[in-house]
Amino acid sequence: MGRIVSLTRLSENRTREVKELERVCREHDHTSGEMMVSGEYNYSRSLKCFFLFYEGRELTGFLYIFSSIGTVGEISAIVRPDRRRNGIFTALLAEAEKELRSAGIRKKLFIAEPVSDAAAAVAKKLRRKLKYTELLMKYDPEAGAGRNKAEESGVICRDASFEGSSELRLLFINENGEEFGSSGVLLNGSTAFIFDVKVYEDYRGKGNGNRLVGALLAHLEKNYPGYEISLHVTDTNSAAEHIYRKAGFVTVEARNYY
Repeated sequence: MGRIVSLTRLSENRTREVKELERVCREHDHTSGEMMVSGEYNYSRSLKCFFLFYEGRELTGFLYIFSSIGTVGEISAIVRPDRRRNGIFTALLAEAEKELRSAGIRKKLFIAEPVSDAAAAVAKKLRRKLKYTELLMKYDPEAGAGRNKAEESGVICRDASFEGSSELRLLFINENGEEFGSSGVLLNGSTAFIFDVKVYEDYRGKGNGNRLVGALLAHLEKNYPGYEISLHVTDTNSAAEHIYRKAGFVTVEARNYY
């Protein structure tokens, strides 16, 4: 039928093959997202996270596992449209599940774009229910009409990152000298990806979310000019989504988690 290659990393040639398969699937399914082709964000570099299905020399299926904390495996997959319903995804999933079991990862989430009818059909076949939708949002200064520059006034953003690290750890201090929140930022190429934004419990419900995000954006705009600023937020966190939209973030992609 075919053969499966399981890898911890992709060579340049295999990356090109995945991108070409992705292009074909995107044109057919009218999707817009991109498959991950780097395993560096997984909790373990030894985890085989790439599974490639070949028929002859042609790549007809691809599956990726993302596991940042080692307890949940997030699974994304694509299969060439004219080769679907031929057991390719089933075979890829079986190999991926073996790897997850060997790594002690028991929980799985399946990820797909809402517009993909093929993915929805697979989720139904697997009896997976939609848990939430994750939005990828990017910062557009022109869209930030609701952002009040006064919101970040009096807030000090302190960089507590390790020297030379591409992962920033930022702390936010109010006008009274009290630390009231924190955020992480991953610098990758020309992208600054915001994650793990927190307003500490005693400071919630007082507008500090707006102030923190305002100060965070001001810090990034000053210290990393030209970087594309993005983040993820789930549709179940409407309060955070409102803050980000007010600050100038717009949704560019959505992904369902089953």
